[in-house]
Amino acid sequence: MRYGFTAVAALGIAAVLSACEKKTPVPPGPSAALSPAGDPSKAFARGEDALRHGDPDAAVRAYQDALSADPAFFPAWVRYHEAMRAVKQSDRVRADFAARLKATPEDPLWLVLAAISDPEGREERLQKAIKLAPGFAWAHYAMADVYIELKRYGEAVRAADRALQIDPKNGLFRLSFGNALLWDGRPADALVEFRKAADLLPGDERPHVLAAQALIDQDQVEEAIADLETAVKLAPAADSPRRVLRDIRMKRGEMALNEFSEHMGADHWGAAATAAETAIRFLEPVVQEDSADPVAVKFLASAETAVGAAWMGKAAAASREGKFDDALADCDKALPWLERARERKVPDEVRIYLAQAYLRLGAIRMGVATDLKDRGNPRATDEFQRARAAFEACLVVDPENRTARGMADEIRKILEK
Repeated sequence: MRYGFTAVAALGIAAVLSACEKKTPVPPGPSAALSPAGDPSKAFARGEDALRHGDPDAAVRAYQDALSADPAFFPAWVRYHEAMRAVKQSDRVRADFAARLKATPEDPLWLVLAAISDPEGREERLQKAIKLAPGFAWAHYAMADVYIELKRYGEAVRAADRALQIDPKNGLFRLSFGNALLWDGRPADALVEFRKAADLLPGDERPHVLAAQALIDQDQVEEAIADLETAVKLAPAADSPRRVLRDIRMKRGEMALNEFSEHMGADHWGAAATAAETAIRFLEPVVQEDSADPVAVKFLASAETAVGAAWMGKAAAASREGKFDDALADCDKALPWLERARERKVPDEVRIYLAQAYLRLGAIRMGVATDLKDRGNPRATDEFQRARAAFEACLVVDPENRTARGMADEIRKILEK
């Protein structure tokens, strides 16, 4: 189950590095002749923090400060490009990189940056950069991403591995290598690399986002959700991890509801209730995150009603067997779930489903109450009242329900005698 966030969340050639990560030397060329004025790491870290908290304007200024300190610091150039894209200034950066490359056409740094900012001729520029400076790890890193775009995954693995061989302590290169392995169909190997990248890039959400994809590819959904939750905490303003986390939870909730339907069809009441509760466990955090999400609210209310329906199925079976105490106990288990669903603003299709559940609950209680009455059991009155409460709840959900209205009136007459 691929959620399509690998390139977006991880590499897309966006070079996020930890503030403590060492600078990568730039190979000979005009840019290398620039003398750094100081250490860019603090300014770079400010830029990273600003991006992760949704302030691209502050990020642009911070990356500019980092480049003022060291004009040859490649990661700052790439992240500056990303931040400028976020403030809708990508054309300006692309033109700037193209002009710098035109002035120094043999400089590997500008060949790589021009390839990052402009897809036209990207592979050729990177090949030229690698030929001019085989030891320039960023060129191999960028080439790995290009190969992934071209679906040449084996070549992507080799390019990413080459960057990692040049600089084995670079967390982003480790992440790139894992990403290439993931696209090459090797999620278990990729996961190992993502865990190593997380150690090298503390505070970076992307190793966790990619680890989640590797886990999903191995059907380890619970573990994937845990990684995505970590990613959301690390980068609260990042859209991709939050969106993918929602999608996974929604998908798993929907799958659990399908399992509920299968179990209900086979009269497996306990398994049906468990499946519906599993759906709730996945769907409830989505609604907590966004209570106005109409699809999530719909599915959650359906799941809550489904738990009630499962217990009522069990109650109806017990009632048919004359096990009235068991039937009433199961009705008591169903009611709180229906009440939870009733409190939500749900579409008509779910409201009708919920009304039917209340109607069935009332019918089961009324049947048990009638049997108790026939046997002279004083508990009958209480059960009739609970049955009427269920029918009245049905009318709150569906005011036009004639069956519920008629049953409530019939119970009123019985209690008045």
